[in-house]
Amino acid sequence: MLLKCIRESLEGASRRRAISLDLQMSEINSNHQQFSPRLAEVFFTCRYYTAPSIHPAYYNQNQDNSIGHQLKVVMGCLLLGRSCINSPLYNLPQKTHLRLLSYYMDRCTEQIDQLMQLDSPPLTLSLSLLTLAVTHVNLMDARKGWLLMATARAYLHNHMDDYFDAIMDKTGPTNPELETYKLMLLLCGKADVNISYLVQNGPAQSIFSFDEMLLVPKPVIGDNPLHHAIVKQSFLFDLMARRSNSRIDSSIQCSNSIRTAKWKAITQTNSDFTAWYIGLPSELKIGDKPFDIVNMEIPEDLDTSIACLQLTYYSEWVWVYGNVYNPDTSSNPSKDEATFLESTHMIFLASLSMVKVSEFLHKVEMCKIEYHRLLFACEPLLYLAKSTDSHIAYESEKALKKAVSILKSLLQHNLFSPICKVHQENGNSIAFGQRLIGRLNALFSEYNMQF
Repeated sequence: MLLKCIRESLEGASRRRAISLDLQMSEINSNHQQFSPRLAEVFFTCRYYTAPSIHPAYYNQNQDNSIGHQLKVVMGCLLLGRSCINSPLYNLPQKTHLRLLSYYMDRCTEQIDQLMQLDSPPLTLSLSLLTLAVTHVNLMDARKGWLLMATARAYLHNHMDDYFDAIMDKTGPTNPELETYKLMLLLCGKADVNISYLVQNGPAQSIFSFDEMLLVPKPVIGDNPLHHAIVKQSFLFDLMARRSNSRIDSSIQCSNSIRTAKWKAITQTNSDFTAWYIGLPSELKIGDKPFDIVNMEIPEDLDTSIACLQLTYYSEWVWVYGNVYNPDTSSNPSKDEATFLESTHMIFLASLSMVKVSEFLHKVEMCKIEYHRLLFACEPLLYLAKSTDSHIAYESEKALKKAVSILKSLLQHNLFSPICKVHQENGNSIAFGQRLIGRLNALFSEYNMQF
């Protein structure tokens, strides 16, 4: 009798699990059907132009064949791994969102298994591996992401023979597949650096041994001129910033546990960054000179991808001058006074510019704010709010209040990062947002301010 009761209980539990799984799959399929028709449209409008991985023309060329289907799986995985106001899934309950992300990750894994069986796998194999690698890192599984990234790198190397001659021809024609391959090389290089530091605490292997300028995006027939310009300038600035950062890192000296970069490396970067901005097409600028934005109103109809590009630009200025701006550790005030004053001025303007761009994005399309960049501007502003210069102190405090308001809004709507969503691990909720709030409180309290 007891065995019969146990068996019936187990069978009942099994039926309930099966019914629950059926209901979940039904819900996933329903959401997938609503989501799928707009998938490509949303993907190519949500942050694509400053962080591309697929050229739109490559998808348009293949949307009705097997390559197009594989690209849709990749797009679904990438879109669900981040919060996007434009997405038809934005208002879904969090658990449903996570289930759908899991569904696309499973499809991506199956796609990889199938493509690996082919003698000559298409480019979508490397793209699927890259996508899954980035998604696992976003879900805090850096080691799995690192292993997938290493496999993606190997397949990208295998494809090099197919594209090498075309890449080396600076003035030659291009095509959507070649441009997608170049984007994937760049994406793999960036992601590999981040993952390697997480897993190995060291630099990543270089994915290519030739001049990266050979990878500069070229226009494809039918390209939107503005969007192509944004992609190209984003590439050029990213390359320049990495080279500048390397120059500054190699110039850093340590004295009494204080790290200081050589002023010559800073001034060279200042010149490079200014020249890049001055040389931008007029439609990508907010003001004629780099910091005109501080005293301007940002046009309401400004393309949000331009704002994202500018946010990246100003955050690099903050990083550069952060290497020499340290009001608590000025070892020789008389010798360093001019340097300190210029550093204060530059980091003040760059931080105000970052808050201004973030304020614009907050009103227009909040999901495009890189929250870590806004946080990056807060620490110098906390210093500057205590400045003896009344103008700097007043403007810094005003900017801080705006930054805090935006950060609170991002936390409230949980828009700032996919990893900040409540992620289930062994049945326990990891409240990333709560931990972040604690760290922000600690940061602000150091300067006797409340978050």
